Amino acid sequence: RVIIDLHLRTPASSKIVQTAHQFPTIIACDASLESSAEALALTALGVQLLPIPPHNSELPLEPVLRELANRFDVSTVLVEGGPGLVTRLFRQKLVNLAWVFIAPLILGDQHAPGIITGVTADKLTDGTFLKLTSLRRRGQDMMATCVPNP
Repeated sequence: RVIIDLHLRTPASSKIVQTAHQFPTIIACDASLESSAEALALTALGVQLLPIPPHNSELPLEPVLRELANRFDVSTVLVEGGPGLVTRLFRQKLVNLAWVFIAPLILGDQHAPGIITGVTADKLTDGTFLKLTSLRRRGQDMMATCVPNP
């Protein structure tokens, strides 16, 4: 389990931290926080820190993925992220396959976040175009498999 948390705000009381000894948990954070009180509290509970120097007030994701690949010999990472993380992964061209799930239940209102951020109707060309490679049904849901267009 890997959490991207630039400011190391993940609460020590959270379930993910409380189970870090049982399920290895890494928090990628600003390298300057590595010796902070928050860092010490989290590492005492079994969390491993992945300190990365920020760039433009953000945690660059390529070094995080590279370190995970080096440290754990992985070649695939499954990301369940919110709109901010998903947007950054696409903008940094770090996505090579996307599974998009569509449920027959729509929740939200005008304040609900979209699946990505920063793309408005007048800036659609700033988005990432995907090529649909497969579409299948999973129960009542649809699962689309897509790859970014070059």
